[in-house]
Amino acid sequence: MVAVPKEREFKENDPRCFGKMSPEMRAYQVVTEANIADTIFTYVKHQSMTLTEEQLTKTLIRMSCPGGDHDYINIVIDFSSWCTHFRAELVEPLFRSLDQLFGFQNVYEFTPTFPLISKLLFQDRYATPNQAGDGEPIEGPRCVHGPEAWLEGLRQKGWTLATILIILLAAHRCDTTASLLGQGDNQVIVLRIPSQRYLQERKFF
Repeated sequence: MVAVPKEREFKENDPRCFGKMSPEMRAYQVVTEANIADTIFTYVKHQSMTLTEEQLTKTLIRMSCPGGDHDYINIVIDFSSWCTHFRAELVEPLFRSLDQLFGFQNVYEFTPTFPLISKLLFQDRYATPNQAGDGEPIEGPRCVHGPEAWLEGLRQKGWTLATILIILLAAHRCDTTASLLGQGDNQVIVLRIPSQRYLQERKFF
């Protein structure tokens, strides 16, 4: 993988780095992401990545008028360094389930393994990584072996699916509901605050 600094006009010393990959891995990334969009996201109403204008409008209307005798609060989240925080322990069960669903073997589940067997280079024509005798880059300030995470802009639909499921699971465990709409590191949540009668019926107080 190659980390390419962007937005340097705003962050000269701490730019965001987006990822580039070899043609083979780029094809893997694009095809598996498109498969999630064309199949899984058809049944996931909590994302705006694949919604038509009509679907998006209906979703916004539904979220703005939830109804009922409960209270609701709106939460807007902009996750920091979102793409670079996903690890195998979190996403392997999800991607293993996707493989089983499609009849694949170690296609989506390969996602967290890929960075572990990769070399991450930082693109800078004025400070290239040192090379060994065989031409391979040597680990150092400009080269990291096995970086553990993907880079910004990669595997966005997979991470979006994981994020949606985590938020919905958290709401379920708190015995409430959450309506979501978002993509990537930007999520809008309409969280139900149960009414006093609802809590009394369930003997919460």
